[in-house]
Amino acid sequence: MNDILQYLIEKLAPLGYPKLVTLLMAIAAGFGSAATLVTKLYKLYQDRKLKRSLHPFYTDLEIERATRYYVETKCQNVAPSQDEEPGRTYAFAAREKVIPFFLKKAFKPHQDDCQFYIVLADSGMGKTTFLLNLYRRYHEQFFGAPYQIKLFPLGFPDIDKEIEKIEDKANTILLLDAFDEDHQAVQDYKKRLQELILKVVHFREVVLTCRTQFFPSEDEEPHETGVMRFGGEGGERLFRKFYLSPFDAQDIRVYLRKRFSLLQRAKRRKAQQIVESCPNLMVRPMLLSYIEDLLKHDRPYNAAFEVYAELINRWVEREARKVAPDRPDDYMKQLYQFSREIAVDLYRRWRSERQSSLLISGREIQPFAEKHGIKLSEMEMKSRSLLNRSAREEYKFSHKSVLEYFLAEEAVFNAAFRQELDFDGMDQAKAFFEEMIWKNFTVPFFERSDLNGEYSVKDGKTRVLTRLPAKVLPEITTLKLQEWKAEDEVLLLRGLRNLQQLHLIKPVTSAQEQELQAALPETCEIKMGLLRREPLTISDVDAVKVLGLKPAKWEKFDVWRPLEYIRNDYEDRGNVVFDRATGLLWQKSGSEGFLTYEQAEEYVDTLNREEFAGFYDWRLPTMPELMSLLEPKKQSNGLYINSVFNSNQTWCWSGDKRSSSSAWLVHFTTGDVGWCTMDDMNSVRVVRS
Repeated sequence: MNDILQYLIEKLAPLGYPKLVTLLMAIAAGFGSAATLVTKLYKLYQDRKLKRSLHPFYTDLEIERATRYYVETKCQNVAPSQDEEPGRTYAFAAREKVIPFFLKKAFKPHQDDCQFYIVLADSGMGKTTFLLNLYRRYHEQFFGAPYQIKLFPLGFPDIDKEIEKIEDKANTILLLDAFDEDHQAVQDYKKRLQELILKVVHFREVVLTCRTQFFPSEDEEPHETGVMRFGGEGGERLFRKFYLSPFDAQDIRVYLRKRFSLLQRAKRRKAQQIVESCPNLMVRPMLLSYIEDLLKHDRPYNAAFEVYAELINRWVEREARKVAPDRPDDYMKQLYQFSREIAVDLYRRWRSERQSSLLISGREIQPFAEKHGIKLSEMEMKSRSLLNRSAREEYKFSHKSVLEYFLAEEAVFNAAFRQELDFDGMDQAKAFFEEMIWKNFTVPFFERSDLNGEYSVKDGKTRVLTRLPAKVLPEITTLKLQEWKAEDEVLLLRGLRNLQQLHLIKPVTSAQEQELQAALPETCEIKMGLLRREPLTISDVDAVKVLGLKPAKWEKFDVWRPLEYIRNDYEDRGNVVFDRATGLLWQKSGSEGFLTYEQAEEYVDTLNREEFAGFYDWRLPTMPELMSLLEPKKQSNGLYINSVFNSNQTWCWSGDKRSSSSAWLVHFTTGDVGWCTMDDMNSVRVVRS
C-alpha cells in the first residue's frame, strides 16, 4: 500500500495537494477505505514535504532517525549536569513537554512576548532531534500556523547566506541548530553570537540550540541579546533559557515500545535488560538510540562494562566522524586517551582531598592535554569529549559511572595504578573492574588446553584440571597448578571468588608470591612445592597431560619420562628421608619383596598400625610424588634415584590407578613411567606429607 501511495504522490503531485486529496479520496471511496487511505496519504505527503524542505541541510536518514521513534522531549529550568548522574535530577527540577509549549504558546500571536529562546543540553540529549520534531509538528498543524518556519544547522557551510535569503522575516520562525558546531562560534562565541543576533533580529521568533558545556560557565550562557525593546515596557530583549531533560523510566519504556513492536517482544526484553545494566547512561536519548546496535551484535551482554564499552566507543566514533572524517582513527584514539587520562587525574585529586568533587577547571584542560601529549584543541576537549561543564566553568564526566569505567579499565591494564586505586566510594568502578577481569583474564585462562593441575569444588573431590566452563569457576575452592607462568596475569585469580587455597607445585619467587597474594581473595592462602596427594584414576589418553610426560627411548623401547625434574633437597633421618623441596617424608627402604597391588595396600596398613618411624598416616605416593624422586641421569647406585635411598625398590607402585584392574608405577631402573595390572608384582616405598 505504501509503495502504491508513494507512486501516486510522485505522479499526481503537480495537481497540488487539495486536488490530489480529492482525487485519491474518490478512488479510495470505491474501495471503502477513504479514511485510511487519506491518513496514509497525508503522512507520506508530509514526510516527503519535510525531507524536501530540509534538503540539503539534513539527510533523509537523519530525519528518519529523529522522527520515527520520537519520544516527547521534556525540558526543565535547572541544568541536569548539576548532579553526578543525570537521572537523579527529576525530583529537583520542574519538567514539562517542550514542543507543546512552543506550538501552543511561544509561536502563537499574543501568547508570549519573548522573541529569543535558547535550548541547552549536554552531549547526546537530543537537541537536533527536538528541533526536527518541532519543525515537523509545526508543519503538520491543520490550523493555527500563521507563520512559516525554517530550520538551519549552524555548522552548515555558508548558512548565513541561506538565512539572508528569507524575505518575509517578520512572519518567519527561525530554528537554529547547534551553535556549538558553528565554525565562527568555536573561534569566538561571544562575537559570533552578537553577529548572529543582529542577522536574525527581524525574525518572528528565534530558537537556538547549543551544548551546555560549550559556554565556559553558567554565567556566560546567553542571557541578554543586546537588542532593545521599544514601546511600553522598554529594556533589553532577553533569551528565555531551557534545559532538555534526560529520559525518565517512563520515557525509556515508551521508546522501547515504539522501537520494538509486539512481534518483537524478545528484542524488547533484551533491550530492557541492557537498559537495566546501565540505567544512568540510557537516560540520554542518543545513547538509547544505539540499543539496536547492541542487539545487532547478536551476542549477550552479560556484564554492564560490555554495554558501557560499546556505547562509549560509539560515542567517540560519532564525534570523530563528525569532526575529523579524514582521520577518524587518530581522532578517536586521542579523544579516548584524553577521557581515560583525565579520569585518572580527577580521581587522584579527589582521593588526595585536594578537591571535594570530581571536577577540573576549564583553565586546566589545555595544560593537562599538553602534559599528556594529547593533540586535541581546547574546544574539542571541552565540547566533544565526555565532559560536561558545570555552572562555575568546571568540567566533569557526563556520568560519574563513565569516569568509573575509565578508572576500572586503567586499573586492569596498569599495575601501578591498580595498587593506587581505592574502591571506597567507587562501587561501580569496583564492579566494572571485577567484570573486566572475569571476561578478559579468568575465563580465557581456564579455556586453555595446556593447563596442568587439579582443582576441587565445595564437595572436596579432586578433579583433573582441563578446560572448564565459566559456570564452574566461581565454585572452585582449591586450585593446584604445576607451574605459574610469568606471562599469566595474576588478576585472573580474583575471578575465583570462593578460592580458599592455591597450590603451586613449582615454587615462585617471593616477589611473584606477593603479587599473587595481592590478587587473591583475602581469605585465600598460597602453598608452594606441594605435589598432589589425593589419588586419581588416569587413563592412557590423559596421562601425558595430567602427569606431565614426554615420549622417550630406553634401548629400543618407547617409554614415558617426566617433562621436568625437581631439584630435590634431601635430609637423611635414619629410617626416613625428608625432601625439603617438596615437603615430603619418605620411607628410606620399602617393602622387602615384590607385592601385588592388594598386598601393597596391606603393607601400608601394617606400617600405620605399627606406627613406623612414629607416624600412622603413611600412604602410597601419587604419581607426581613418586616421579619427584626420579633423577634425569643414572646415579652411582645404577638407578635413576638418589643413593640416599635403598636400591632394592626398583619398580614401585603408586596410589594412582589406570583402571579398576591396573595402576601406575615408576621404573627406577630405567627412569621412566608405566603401568601394570594389579596382579603384577612390584615394590612399595611409602610417603607422608
